[in-house]
Amino acid sequence: MKTFYYIAIFLTLCIITVSGASEFVPEKPSFTAPRSQSTTGPIPPKGVKPKKPDTLELKATDKIITGVPGYAWRHGCGPTAVGMVMGYYDTHGYDNLIPGNASTQTEDVNQAIASQNNQANPRHYEDYSLPLDSETTSTTILPDKSEAPPGDEHSSDCIADFMHTSFSSDFNRYGWSWANMIATAWYDYIMLYAPGYGPSYENFHSGNPLTWEILKTEIDNNRPMVLLVDTDADGVTDHFVTAIGYRTTLGYQQYACLDTWAPAETPRWERFNSIKPGTPWGIWGGTRFWLTAPTPTPTPTPLVPIYVKADYPTISDALDAAVNGDEIIVEPGAYLENISFEGKNILLRSLNPTSPCIVARTIIDGDHKLPVVMFNGDETEECIISGFTIRNGYNIITGGGILGNHTHATVKNNFIIHNESHIEIFGPSSAMGGEGGGVHQCHGIIENNIIAYNKSFGIDAPDVQTDGRGAGLYNCNGIIRNNLILENTVEEKGKGGGLASCDGILENNVIYGNIAPDSGGGLAECLGSIKNCIIWENNAPSFAQLDDATSIPLYSCIQSWSGGGTGNISDPPGFIYPEAGIFYLDNSSPCIDKGDPDSRYNDGCLPPGKGSARNDMGAYGGPNNCFSLFQPQKTALIDHILNRFSMPHQIVPIFDMNQDEVLDVSDLVLFLKQEL
Repeated sequence: MKTFYYIAIFLTLCIITVSGASEFVPEKPSFTAPRSQSTTGPIPPKGVKPKKPDTLELKATDKIITGVPGYAWRHGCGPTAVGMVMGYYDTHGYDNLIPGNASTQTEDVNQAIASQNNQANPRHYEDYSLPLDSETTSTTILPDKSEAPPGDEHSSDCIADFMHTSFSSDFNRYGWSWANMIATAWYDYIMLYAPGYGPSYENFHSGNPLTWEILKTEIDNNRPMVLLVDTDADGVTDHFVTAIGYRTTLGYQQYACLDTWAPAETPRWERFNSIKPGTPWGIWGGTRFWLTAPTPTPTPTPLVPIYVKADYPTISDALDAAVNGDEIIVEPGAYLENISFEGKNILLRSLNPTSPCIVARTIIDGDHKLPVVMFNGDETEECIISGFTIRNGYNIITGGGILGNHTHATVKNNFIIHNESHIEIFGPSSAMGGEGGGVHQCHGIIENNIIAYNKSFGIDAPDVQTDGRGAGLYNCNGIIRNNLILENTVEEKGKGGGLASCDGILENNVIYGNIAPDSGGGLAECLGSIKNCIIWENNAPSFAQLDDATSIPLYSCIQSWSGGGTGNISDPPGFIYPEAGIFYLDNSSPCIDKGDPDSRYNDGCLPPGKGSARNDMGAYGGPNNCFSLFQPQKTALIDHILNRFSMPHQIVPIFDMNQDEVLDVSDLVLFLKQEL
């Protein structure tokens, strides 16, 4: 049973109807609900005006996406709204998403949205909707199979499962969902049934606002979105809808949506406004989705790599000369540059991105002038930067190390260290704090990096105050996995020493020793899925490890944790030698084999994984653990030579500088020479 004293914080009184009870109209919650949760049932709350067939003709400047199927509320507005997006793509070339014809709401469609069978062979409805919260007038959520012990529930097989709809362990009543799980459900469902389609997404909320231009761009490109709105203008979110169109009428910007309510196929037009009391259908945020078409892989034409220093003296010169698809290989050295990809999908790598010594010796140094690495935002996951030390970047407000501009490029196998994002003062009492000292607005895959010793600056002066945020990473909404996020600091005022406003998928990271002067030493305001992580030794006056605006992690090791969540532990993680940067797990660590038991999260390689194949918490577990970046620290080598520490066998080759298979003073001399 979960701890029910959280109920007053997380829940509202809402009696939701079920099939056969359409005459009952649920009451709106009588006190403030969390602002990113849906709380409605299969019919609108009181006070919501019924939709009517629209008679206005669209002008040439207006747009509505045709062919988006209108599905009726199926055990939750969230999975139904995502289901309509899934159904649209299934009928437009991606036909492995839903069995049969998804243009209408068939039984196959219903099972894809929220599976249902019987008590002998339970699926989503039986495991998580039952017992129905709507059968009681109490504010207490009735516990379901999402509660401990793990393993007594069915394997996730539908959108609602992956969205955690109705999960009592997530403080959801029947049919409720959280906004941060929309993208997770989209990604996990497609990876289960059609992984070759390449699911991608981006979340929009107060930290990454949904603008009219963004909505128009998605609709113009025939990509329906899911929005979280406030239907009855009380300033509190309550319902997910599928956005399919836009127009300007009598000077007002309007969006069209399929709202899951009868008649489900009829679009509803509402004014495009942000959520606030008195504004019906105001928008809290949303999610955009896209897929990569499954096309046969053509026989590639071999490309001749471009070499720095042999072909071009600088990385910038090589990038200027390169075109999409080129590979640039950089020889070891210190390059005093600030580089830009300019939208090109290029592989930029060191000689050997899987060698920590090569990564440490292939340095792009920003010289405290500009961000070290810049993207313009048009790059896809085929754009890769791998195998560099990215250091000494500087910027005002936004990222000092890597400035993403919402790029979807892949960032992996790098040391991203000693970068800074500073405040800008606009006047005697106006300023904006630094965000993302290390990495800023990168929405692609961020994996196997060490992101450490970066800073974001706030200010707390008598006449001007502003927060710094996310010294390590800020507003990165893709997949963040198998990284060491260490000792990043927000200076003077602010939150999120390690990460802030990162709403993507965080898996198998170590978040350690980060500092914030106000709250969220490790994480702040991160609304995505957090799983299989170790969050330890972070520091802040309040919420040292993660603040209360961050999602509740799952299967993670969190210092002094008492906030619930499936599979979480608070025992010391048992790192081998964290003071010297060695975050491998000791053989007695409680984090071994304690990650998500789903086989999809099994360790890819043993070692560095330990124990059985089940996921190990931390950066050296999970399916992507086969290469583990490690930054050598001379402290470990000195202590090994003096017999104060026994070097783990898997990292002995990193310190064996003369390759004689013996660690001694000669290796220390060569190591220190390399550091100079």
